[in-house]
Amino acid sequence: MYMVYLYIVEQTNIYRYGIYLILYIIILILDTVTLKRYAKNSYVTGILLMIVTMMIFTGEYITQKGIIFTLLAIFFYLIFSKMKENRKNKKSEKQMANQLSIGFFLGVFNIIILIFVLILNHRSF
Repeated sequence: MYMVYLYIVEQTNIYRYGIYLILYIIILILDTVTLKRYAKNSYVTGILLMIVTMMIFTGEYITQKGIIFTLLAIFFYLIFSKMKENRKNKKSEKQMANQLSIGFFLGVFNIIILIFVLILNHRSF
């Protein structure tokens, strides 16, 4: 419905949203296959669905910057946790990977960048 609304009201290019829809369907099919085969949800397909949804609603620019800042935040988080680990007891990398929530970082940084871009666009008028 959102794609039809954008095409009718805002006269946007519908091909982009058609590609998003095809990507979404492909990822959902992969998720269904892995769910049937291994009887558990895949975190990776959940993240891919989240990225496609972010591209639909916030655009490519904000999603791209959100992914870049998410990777930087995860990098710094891992560095600081390694520094803290050297002072305290040793944790395995598997325990640290289980604690790391990529989806949380991705969502938070996408919202922050969206708000930042909206503030910058509002000031330019």
